[in-house]
Amino acid sequence: MRVWRQVAWVLAVAVAVPLWAQDEKPKVGDPVSVPFLVRDKKGEPVTGLNKDNFAIKVDGTAQPVRSVTLGATDPILYGLVVDVGKGERDNIDRVQRAAHALVKGLRPGDRMFLVQFAKQIELLQEPTADKAALERSLNLLGTSSPSFHPRPDGPEVTRDSEGRRSESGGTSLNDAVYLSCEEVMSREKVGRRVLLVASDGVDIHSKKSSTEVVESIERTRTVVYTAFLPSKQEPGAQTNRNGSRNGSGNGNGRPSIGGLPGSYPGGGGGYPGSGYPGSGSPSGGGSNPNGTGQQKPNTGDERQHRPNIDGTQVLAKMSRASGGRLLSEEKHTSLEEQFASVSDDLAAMYWVEITPLGKASRQAYHSFDFVVTGPDKSKKVEVQTPDGYYAGS
Repeated sequence: MRVWRQVAWVLAVAVAVPLWAQDEKPKVGDPVSVPFLVRDKKGEPVTGLNKDNFAIKVDGTAQPVRSVTLGATDPILYGLVVDVGKGERDNIDRVQRAAHALVKGLRPGDRMFLVQFAKQIELLQEPTADKAALERSLNLLGTSSPSFHPRPDGPEVTRDSEGRRSESGGTSLNDAVYLSCEEVMSREKVGRRVLLVASDGVDIHSKKSSTEVVESIERTRTVVYTAFLPSKQEPGAQTNRNGSRNGSGNGNGRPSIGGLPGSYPGGGGGYPGSGYPGSGSPSGGGSNPNGTGQQKPNTGDERQHRPNIDGTQVLAKMSRASGGRLLSEEKHTSLEEQFASVSDDLAAMYWVEITPLGKASRQAYHSFDFVVTGPDKSKKVEVQTPDGYYAGS
């Protein structure tokens, strides 16, 4: 009996100690990889950095840096989202030339998909590494399938919040980007996700607000680069009329974004009340950027017609939150050079993998504080990085 009691006591201690110790240890989340593009004061990429050059805090807690990788060593999934609305017809040739060069530069393992949008949205090419297939799909930019109408028949008449008449072919920029992230990017198991968006920033038909789009970009950990293409119909980025709730199905024979092949989400117009099929995001809002994980209120302000808003600001907001940038801010003389600069960025980008601890591991959005130092720990550097990350994504 004495021996049995001793064994039982030892077993009890063996079980109790790990449970007690577990309560004292902070919760450890899944690793998160954050892109950092580091430049010196002249704008040149900074090389030679390691873990000691990056310090990151989330919710006031220092997060362990697991590794730092320079360059796009993992396969990349590219998405090209092109505005083919009436005002952008003269830009399609430019986009095709720039995109053909981008396709030629794809590395083994890289893939790309292609989306065109006007009022409606169409997936011209699903993710593929087949360069010939991508070339063929690029040649279809601006063409119409039986039910895809970029409105060549004239402007659409709308009225702003004050009743003033405005004419525009109108596009669904927000919805095109949102669907590209939720219906394509999120379903692909790849190392890196990069989205290139070519548009004038005008949007009057989307159901998703710009806030919801940024949340989707961040949740899918997609780096977004935007190229501003001045509209012939509205020169030089006049408005971002993000207001109409009009919906229209795709319903054509080409592959498209949504729950069913050849159909827009909802099967021919409109969005299901629970959100996009498979997106995991209910309609009307996403996680709070303060990290509470609750729904953001949607005031509807972003869906009002708002004249005289610079379209470049719409595109810049979309890209900067992701760690990308507005390409037309750079002094490149052609769209080909702008697209080529994305590859330059990716070659010079650091991917910093952290291990979220404690509150930073909660399944929610987290903004973070960081310090990045140069190789000699003294030179000032400029950093291009996302505003935060979603844990548990």
